[in-house]
Amino acid sequence: MISLPVDTQNLQSVDQCYGHFDAISRGDFNKIKSLFINKNLSPNLLHRFERGNLLEEESLKKILPSIDFKAVFDAAPASYLLLDRDLNIIDVNRSYLNATSTNREDLIDHYIFDAFPDNPEDKSANGVSNLRASLEIVLDTKAADTMPVQKYDIRKPGDGFEIRYWSPINTPVLDAQGEVQYIIHRVEDVTEYVTMELARNNQSVASQTMKDRMVKMEAEILARSREIEVAQNRLDAARARVAQLAEKAKELDKVNRLKDEFLMTLSHELRTPISVIRGYAEILRDELDGGTSAWQAANLIFRNSEVQLRLVNDLLDSSRIMAGKLILDKEPLDVDSIIREVAESFQMSLEKKGLHLNLDLHAKGKIIGDHVRLYQVVGNLISNSLKFTPPGGIIDIKTQQTNGWIEISVIDNGEGINPEYLPNVFQRFSQQDSSTTRRHGGLGLGLSIAKFIVKLHRGHIEAFSSGLGKGAQFVVRLPTLGEKEALAEI
Repeated sequence: MISLPVDTQNLQSVDQCYGHFDAISRGDFNKIKSLFINKNLSPNLLHRFERGNLLEEESLKKILPSIDFKAVFDAAPASYLLLDRDLNIIDVNRSYLNATSTNREDLIDHYIFDAFPDNPEDKSANGVSNLRASLEIVLDTKAADTMPVQKYDIRKPGDGFEIRYWSPINTPVLDAQGEVQYIIHRVEDVTEYVTMELARNNQSVASQTMKDRMVKMEAEILARSREIEVAQNRLDAARARVAQLAEKAKELDKVNRLKDEFLMTLSHELRTPISVIRGYAEILRDELDGGTSAWQAANLIFRNSEVQLRLVNDLLDSSRIMAGKLILDKEPLDVDSIIREVAESFQMSLEKKGLHLNLDLHAKGKIIGDHVRLYQVVGNLISNSLKFTPPGGIIDIKTQQTNGWIEISVIDNGEGINPEYLPNVFQRFSQQDSSTTRRHGGLGLGLSIAKFIVKLHRGHIEAFSSGLGKGAQFVVRLPTLGEKEALAEI
């Protein structure tokens, strides 16, 4: 049931309640404003309405009490029919029953066009086809559709059909996901007006009351025709915009694929010469006496070539990931052993920077995974902490096993992460400090690669930080498997 917020203490009749409902459902802002003024609602509510926020359903619910929409719907003076997405009738109000000379039990749960077929005696009847087209527009566009005046005959209580003319409008009711849940079919019987128009040439005098009513109806019909024209123009513009966006999306996708292919090719081309430079620099360093200028130069070349090789490998891994070519070589693994192995490889770098590494490892079970890639994940996390933790800082690595998962935590007391940047920490090429004067090197690929590798292992990785200067924590969760599952995974 839809509950419409209304100040019931200021309403004198069901028609006044419906006035609020009708104005809100049609989006008639001028009518809503006049209702607020004429019904003496509080100035504060009127002020909030004029700010443009009062029409939102949740805001209305908080500001005004709700009434029984079912009762208001049934007592509304206008004629309403409620349809589901399959165009079955699920509710109808008394005004509609009276206007169409029908009974509720003959309509509820019936397909609308079974309940209201075309007049078989009228070969030119097109009421069913016109109404069907309007309802399909509502389902496709999720917006109201106002129809021109329609000739749609109805069955007589006894036998045969009675000529009728109607002015219909079909309005969608959207669910929380923005999808059409129901359609409100509202009609006004304008048979009298159309009959008068047809008979106008044969009438010499018309009462002033009838003339006033005709003028009013003509104005409403003209307004609705303009609404249709405006809506059609908007729809055409929206369709053109969607087509443009679709074409741009294709172009961007093509450019992105070319970029990844270029990076993969470039990484392969750079890897070989850098490896050669690194190898010969290592040979020179080993053959020269330590401390000499020649040795220092060879050592500098060796260390910088290692950095460049690491960057190239990150680019290559990132390109493989985007191309879907990163494959795991699975085997049973002891997580704690991998962490000890990685920690040992970082020992010299940690000592050089004056950092303390503490291991607290309690993962007793094993996982099925790729040794090289999990080594890479742990190495990327330690490298990240090493980069952003000042001398004298502490890095803690802890593992524990709970409920079929092994959890790895890498914690440091370094620079921390800005809360605004935290959601982007695992994005490719993302860096908290992207200025040209930043203190820390790298391409911003290590954490994104780590996340993808963890995902390939059916795991999860998260980052936590209380803010800048308060350190950071990265938590990896990997599933453990039983013996039968492990054999199936290998």
